[in-house]
Amino acid sequence: MARRKDHTRKELKGLILEQAQKIIFSKGLEKLTARNLAQAIGYAPGTIYNVFRDLDTIILSVNLQTLIQLEEACRKNLSANDKSEKAAWILAHSYVDFAQAHRQAWSALFSYQYPANRKLPDWYTQQVERLFQLIADTVQENYGLSKEQSNLSARVLWGSLHGLCSLTVHGKLESLTGISLQDQVDFLLGRFFTSAKN
Repeated sequence: MARRKDHTRKELKGLILEQAQKIIFSKGLEKLTARNLAQAIGYAPGTIYNVFRDLDTIILSVNLQTLIQLEEACRKNLSANDKSEKAAWILAHSYVDFAQAHRQAWSALFSYQYPANRKLPDWYTQQVERLFQLIADTVQENYGLSKEQSNLSARVLWGSLHGLCSLTVHGKLESLTGISLQDQVDFLLGRFFTSAKN
């Protein structure tokens, strides 16, 4: 394939991420290769590596956008509702609704394994921490827990919700339990905060 210079570096970065997202969401992570991506953007494979270090960085960048969208959805729903004793329910159902509405993006976010011998970049871990902090701040503000309890609660609640969402996305939750996702989320939160206050 001949070399092209139709786009600026910034435009090319956006084009690569856009096409990578399309491939990942429509065909799965395993179909994202330099060759497939180069063909989709109309450039030589080497061009991709002039913009991104490797495919792992591209996948993280796509997943970063999913994390940002998830945070935005959570914050929007919180701001649209009174931050009352149901704040955790608002966040939990925002997470669940996002997972169900964006199944491909959500699956790509959690099925991808970054190389174990490499440290996740700060720009990615900072966004993950922003989400945990949003949960922790909401819990601390509305449920009278200490900072330490709130930070722990954020991670425990996320882990529990993630398990429920994972089973739902793979079509196994209700078939295995006979109980709807919404009912299980409400039960989980009710029991969790009753216990946390005692």
